[in-house]
Amino acid sequence: MTPDFSPLIAKLTDSGFEFVMIGGCAAVTHGSAQVTRDLDICAVLTGADVERLRRALAGRNPAVA
Repeated sequence: MTPDFSPLIAKLTDSGFEFVMIGGCAAVTHGSAQVTRDLDICAVLTGADVERLRRALAGRNPAVA
């Protein structure tokens, strides 16, 4: 089963953090049948953006690749 990333995407968006979805999750959003278990994003990380991201992901275990 593919995880529901809607709450995480909403939390990131509501925080004011600007990003684009890439990878498998983005492909699923566009109709792909590919199964993915992670959310890949791409963003410019200014000091303010890092703080927004840090607050939005508090209590989660993000991985940077």
